[in-house]
Amino acid sequence: MPLIRIQTNIDVDAEKKLVLMNELSLAGAELLEKPESYMMVILDDGLEMQLSGTVDPCAFLEVRSVGEISDEQVTNLSGKLSELVGNIIGVGAGRIYINFTDVPGNRWAFDGRTFG
Repeated sequence: MPLIRIQTNIDVDAEKKLVLMNELSLAGAELLEKPESYMMVILDDGLEMQLSGTVDPCAFLEVRSVGEISDEQVTNLSGKLSELVGNIIGVGAGRIYINFTDVPGNRWAFDGRTFG
């Protein structure tokens, strides 16, 4: 039910892709207090992206979860996800936007049925 999607203009090598997706999955599950068995991570790399008038390395992350993502979780996720993206693929926190979306359970389905 939680989803973390990262879009970046960096071409990420296969090894770093796997490391980044694994780390985002673990961090998302822990900080959203959801089972990792429900976590989905999508990584779109090598995109045409610009931030602040430059095409320097940048990233956009989306975090979606069933139910409310608390203010504390937003704060914690913002720091942790930015740290991971910076450490693993080299995009600084000042070049990352993150969007958080609460999704009603009746609008998210898995295994043929909704969560609400």
